[in-house]
Amino acid sequence: KSTLPPRRPSMDLVPPSDDTSYAMSMLQFWKFAKDCQLPDHLLTLASIDRIFLRINRERDTRRQLLSEIHNPDRSLVFREFVEGIIRMGDVKFEHCAKVSERVTAILLDHVIPHAMTRGTTDQFRTAIVTNDAKAVVKKYSQPLGELFQKYANSTNVDGTITLRDVLNLAKAHNLLSKTITRSVILEIFLRMSRDDEAFIEENATNLEIELIFPEFVEGLCRLSIASAKAPTSDTPA
Repeated sequence: KSTLPPRRPSMDLVPPSDDTSYAMSMLQFWKFAKDCQLPDHLLTLASIDRIFLRINRERDTRRQLLSEIHNPDRSLVFREFVEGIIRMGDVKFEHCAKVSERVTAILLDHVIPHAMTRGTTDQFRTAIVTNDAKAVVKKYSQPLGELFQKYANSTNVDGTITLRDVLNLAKAHNLLSKTITRSVILEIFLRMSRDDEAFIEENATNLEIELIFPEFVEGLCRLSIASAKAPTSDTPA
């Protein structure tokens, strides 16, 4: 596996493509999916990326796709955006009999109520996009990428890490303490994916949930804040 992390995310629109005036980056699509409360234990950001692997299979070779699948700068044109929503609905609402019903469900239950809402109550998400925060992440992106690859599940050829891997990392690097327990770490990473109490409670023991590199970095940043707030007398577990 390559030890290089994904390229630094960019929130800018890419130049016009041949079939639409604008395109969006995967980073923007991940934000869209989270804003719409779409990720869960079955539809992770990693699995969403694989949806686009299927969409682009005819256009690119498999090797190209695997190297780009979790790249936050990879661009999507409008046609791919729409097809992605349809395919996500097909996965998330597989209990519906017809594809049309699945598309209707994802639009009415997730996209329309949440996609156009502005702002966030998550102060961390506001802080992490500041220039100072971006500079720190960029400075340590190389060692973080190497750490990610070291603990990533070797069976995932497209480069993901599981919550089990995160706990192994935390144990190996003495991140666990009386305050920062396994349960606290799991809650931090689960809440990062979806800030919903029912989702967190349902998946409190699910260690197979996958994370992509940007989620791994965000989770470590959130963990560092929690550790900084821990009592000074806190001792390793």
